[in-house]
Amino acid sequence: MVPILVTLTIKTGGSWRTVTAPSVRVSGAWRPVQNIWVRSGGSWRQAFAAYVAPTVSVDRDYISGYGIPNGSAQTVATEVVAALVANGRAPFTYQWELLDGAGIITSAATASTGVRYNFPRLGGTMTGSIRCKVTDALGTVSYSPVVTYYLQVSEEGTVS
Repeated sequence: MVPILVTLTIKTGGSWRTVTAPSVRVSGAWRPVQNIWVRSGGSWRQAFAAYVAPTVSVDRDYISGYGIPNGSAQTVATEVVAALVANGRAPFTYQWELLDGAGIITSAATASTGVRYNFPRLGGTMTGSIRCKVTDALGTVSYSPVVTYYLQVSEEGTVS
C-alpha cells in the first residue's frame, strides 16, 4: 500500500483547522488515532499518520585523528561522524555544537561532520566533545548523544 499522507483538516466554528492529534471515542473512552486509512480507486491508502517527534542517534560515539609532523605545525582531523534522524517531519536542519575542547567543527550545518585542530607545535593531544542539534520542519528540536573526539600529533614523526 502506498501512503498519500496529507494534512488532515476539519472545519469547526466556520474555520478550517489542522488536526495534529486526532482522537476517537471508543466504549466511553477517548483514544488517540495513530493512522487514518481511506479506500481510493479500489485500494487502501494511508491518509494520516500521527506526528512523532524526531529522535537523533549517531553512527559512532568516539572519533579520533592522528597526525605525523610535516613542519613546525600540524593540522589534524578526525574521521567523520553522522547524525541519523528517525521520525519527525522533513526537511531537517543540522547544527553541530562544540561542547568542550578547542577543536573546530568541519561541517557545522550538515548531517555528517568531523573535528580538526591546528597544533601550534609538534607533539600534543586535544580532546573534547560535540553533539548535533536537529530541527524538523515543524520546529521540533532534538539532540544527538554526545560524541567524544581525540586528536594527536606526534613529536618524532611517528604516532604513539
